[in-house]
Amino acid sequence: MSRLIDHDPAFASSSPGRGRRVAAGIFRTVLAVGLLAGGGAMALHFLETPPEAKKRAPSRRAALVEVAPVRFSSHRVTVEAMGTVVPARVVELHPRVSGEVVWVSGQLAPGGLLRQGDPLLRLDTTDYELALQRLRTDLARAEAALAVEQGNQAIARREFELLGEVVGEADQALLLRKPQLDAARATIGGVQAEIARAEVELERTTLRVPFNALVRSRAVDVGARVTQGTVLATLVGTDTYWVEAAVPVRQLKWLDIPRSAAEQGPAVRVFDSAAWGEERSRTGRVVRLAAELLEAGRMARLLVAVEDPLGLQDARKDPLPMLLGSFVRVAIDGQRLARVAALERPLLRPDDTVWVRDGEGNLDIRPVEVVFRHGERVMIARGLAEGEQLVVSDLPAPVQGMPLRLPEVEAQPTASREGSR
Repeated sequence: MSRLIDHDPAFASSSPGRGRRVAAGIFRTVLAVGLLAGGGAMALHFLETPPEAKKRAPSRRAALVEVAPVRFSSHRVTVEAMGTVVPARVVELHPRVSGEVVWVSGQLAPGGLLRQGDPLLRLDTTDYELALQRLRTDLARAEAALAVEQGNQAIARREFELLGEVVGEADQALLLRKPQLDAARATIGGVQAEIARAEVELERTTLRVPFNALVRSRAVDVGARVTQGTVLATLVGTDTYWVEAAVPVRQLKWLDIPRSAAEQGPAVRVFDSAAWGEERSRTGRVVRLAAELLEAGRMARLLVAVEDPLGLQDARKDPLPMLLGSFVRVAIDGQRLARVAALERPLLRPDDTVWVRDGEGNLDIRPVEVVFRHGERVMIARGLAEGEQLVVSDLPAPVQGMPLRLPEVEAQPTASREGSR
C-alpha cells in the first residue's frame, strides 16, 4: 500500500512545490512580524529617550541708549486752564426821567467806544424847563410873602412894646406873629427844594456814559418815547475784562488765591492762539475764586482780571485786543517747589516709573513720586538722585536689569582702529 502511494505520479509531482510555497508564506509572515516588532521597539526607544537640545549661553547684546543727567532745582508750578472772556462791568442803561429822545450819540451803536462823562442821548427838555420856570415864580412869590410877614412882625413888636404888658412866652410868640414868619420861611424852603429837584430832572434829560465803555447793544432811536423802565442800551466796561477759567479743584492748593481786594493775586498769562498766534500773550492777575463749582465737570472757577483789554491805552501798533466770549488758555503762576527734578512728560514711563542706567550699566525701572504734572512736564520729588543717568531713548521691550551701552562706548573701537592705520 505504501508503495503505491509513493509511486503515485500525481502526488509525486505536486508535493515539492506546495511545500516551498508554504515555507515562503511562513517566512514572509515571520519577516513582517519581525519588522513590526523592530519598528515598535525603536519607536518605544525614541519615546522613552527623546533627543536633548544642547544649551547655549544666552547672548547679552547691550541695547544702545542715550542718557541725560538728573538735575534737581527750584521750579515754579504753573497751572494751566481754559477760560472764557467775560465783562467785569456790564450795565443796562435806563432813563431816570421820561420823555422823547431828540438826540443820540453817533457812538451809540454795537461796538462803539464811549468815554466816561460823554453825552449819550438827550430827551426833550421843554416840560422840565417850564416846570423849573414855574417853581422859580413860586419862589419869588414866597420870598415876597416872607418880606410882608417880616414887616407885619416888626409892627407887632412895636405895638407889643407900647402896651408894656407882661404875658406868657406862648402868648408873646402869637402876638409877635412868629408862627406866620416860620410858615413863610418854610414855604420858601419847600419851593427851593422843588427847584433843586427840577434842575436835577432837567439835567437828567441828558444821559451820560457812567464809565469807559463799549456798546454791546442799543435799544432806542430818535423819536422814541421812553420812561424810567425803558432799556436804552447795554454797556460793557473797557477798563478791565475778566477771564473765567475752569481749574481742577485738586490744583487749587498750588495757587495763592487773594482773600480780599487789598491782596494781589498770582500773575497770569493769557493766550488766544486763534487771534494772536501761538506765542503771544496778555498778562493779568487772579482776583478771586467763585463760590460754587461749575456743574459740567465739577471744576472751580477763577476770575482773572486783564487791564486795558482792548489796548486803548497801549502805544503799540498791535495791542492784542481781547474779544468778549473768546475761549482762551491761561497759565497761572503757582507756588515754588524747593527741590524737584523737571522731566519731559514722555520720560515718565507707565505706572509713574522712569528708566535709569545704574552704575553697572544695566536698566533700572524705578518708581518715582510725581508731585505735579503740567503740560509736557512733570515734577519729580523722590525716587531719583542728583547726577543719575536717565535713559531718554525708547526701548522696544524694556526688562529690569537688561544691559545698556552708550554711543561713545560703541565709537571707541572705531577710533582705535583708525589710529592704528
